[in-house]
Amino acid sequence: MSEFSELIKHLNRVRRYVRGFYLYDWRGRADYGERSSRTYDNEQRRVKSIFKKYVRSKFVRSKSANKREKKTSIMINATDIDRNPLFEVWRAKKFSKSDILLHFVILDEGAKRCCNGFTMRNVEKRITDILSMENFIWNDDDPSEATIRDKLTECEEVGLIFMKQEGRENKYFLSPATVENINGNLRHAIDFFSETTPFGEAGDHIRDEGEWSNRLFRFKHHFIAHTLDDEVLYDLLRAINERRSVFLIMENESYSMRCVPCKILVSVQTGRRYVGIEELDDDNKVFSARRLDYIDYVVKGNVIEETEFNTIIREFEEKLKNAWGVSFGISEKPEKPEKILMKLYINEQYETFVLDRLKREGRRGIIKRIEENIFSYSNEVWDTNEMMPFILSFIGRIISVECGEPTQSRFHKELSRMISKYGIGG
Repeated sequence: MSEFSELIKHLNRVRRYVRGFYLYDWRGRADYGERSSRTYDNEQRRVKSIFKKYVRSKFVRSKSANKREKKTSIMINATDIDRNPLFEVWRAKKFSKSDILLHFVILDEGAKRCCNGFTMRNVEKRITDILSMENFIWNDDDPSEATIRDKLTECEEVGLIFMKQEGRENKYFLSPATVENINGNLRHAIDFFSETTPFGEAGDHIRDEGEWSNRLFRFKHHFIAHTLDDEVLYDLLRAINERRSVFLIMENESYSMRCVPCKILVSVQTGRRYVGIEELDDDNKVFSARRLDYIDYVVKGNVIEETEFNTIIREFEEKLKNAWGVSFGISEKPEKPEKILMKLYINEQYETFVLDRLKREGRRGIIKRIEENIFSYSNEVWDTNEMMPFILSFIGRIISVECGEPTQSRFHKELSRMISKYGIGG
């Protein structure tokens, strides 16, 4: 007779029940085909104890036997929850103290003895040594020989170790991590992330060793050149993690800059990557950004005191709030962001998509309705010149643009060039 326990010993079994109750709606004893009715009762009770408020039960008439049968369902409305309740399955997994102790002892023995392998006697001796330590508290029974043998078999079945027979003795070895163990779904993940994320070359090396190629994914915007900057990216990320200043060696090693790297910035339009920095070359410290593809290599500098480093990062993040792109101002150290005000004609009845785009791409800008079909867009950024491509995309709807002199002049110059090119008004 199977005894009931709220904790889960075999996860694959309870997953089968949870999947059935949740995905296939109402399920009963006959739907699982268990040889023992007690097995179904125990698993159903376990599911109820884990998911509580999401479990429903009712009597449903069976089509085959023409009788009423009690069935169970897990009902979860995804729009009403702030986390996935199915995570509770993992929290209910059952491990005994012996399971945990043996797991780490076996892995450690395999790592220590490496190519020579280890035996069950080695594990027994290691357990005895640990339990005899003065400060080690162990209130349970010592793992028996049968328990150790079972654990070795379990580790072998899941692929953590493998066994070789040498004479009358069984020797165990840690399983090497090889590409042969990578299944189809994991291969798809490697294919996707190798092409879309930094350090994708790691996945490409795995594919090369496994002798397979990406036959599933193709990308409309595929910024393949940026993988050449990954070594620079790695050095910068490591410097940020270690709170170090660095020297950026640029322009074919003809120019270097001492700075504190603060954050990696990536353009969603071009895929181009930048490092946001605080320059340290003179007393007038300023924030700026440098393209990774302009940096030849990175040289480590000094470790910065934690409080000072955190202050630099905090000031950078505050400054970044008013950056349209990666520019922190045309002047050397602007005191405050530039203001820009753009008035637009937008037909409220037929051009709501223009308003939607303005809200979506306006980057914290404020949109106000002045009167019927007339709207204003305002923002404060360090460099309004960076906004020019965005501003010009509304040509034909712009009534006026008010901003700093450099951007204002550029706008009128671009407008004059367009008029002369297309002969408007001529």
